[in-house]
Amino acid sequence: MTTKEHAFRILKFARKNTLAFAEDVPDDKLCWQPFAGANHVLWNLGHLASSDDWAVTVLDPSAKMDERYMKVFGSGSTPSPDPKAYPSRSEVLGCLAQAHGRFLAAIERQSEADLALATAAELKDFAPTRMALLFAMACHEGTHQGQILACRKALGMKPKFM
Repeated sequence: MTTKEHAFRILKFARKNTLAFAEDVPDDKLCWQPFAGANHVLWNLGHLASSDDWAVTVLDPSAKMDERYMKVFGSGSTPSPDPKAYPSRSEVLGCLAQAHGRFLAAIERQSEADLALATAAELKDFAPTRMALLFAMACHEGTHQGQILACRKALGMKPKFM
């Protein structure tokens, strides 16, 4: 198995787990925050969609991001406990699936040589190469899985292990 194939597999596994951790959170708890300013479940899902969109632009600079999602869920956005501030769960999940599909398709188009290319200087600590970006994105997803799991636990929901 190539390094690209390993990364692809890890990204798909991470997303499968994220979806499983969020699937049974009640709709009326999606924007619940364990403390003021905390990232709630819906924000985490939308943020992962915007992150996948962003990652596509790193692999393919001609790609365009969904600016609406970047504003609401992107880095630097502030999670709100008001569900009216967000699209519905089904819309967010749809965007999440589409963005992840675009990210996986962008990876497929990369050769091993393409993935060895350096990323922009401002990404050097997060992902100095395109290949490193794939693994960094899986780690990033794990961070947000932890936030979803913390919300689940604080809500008294049963643990999920994948």
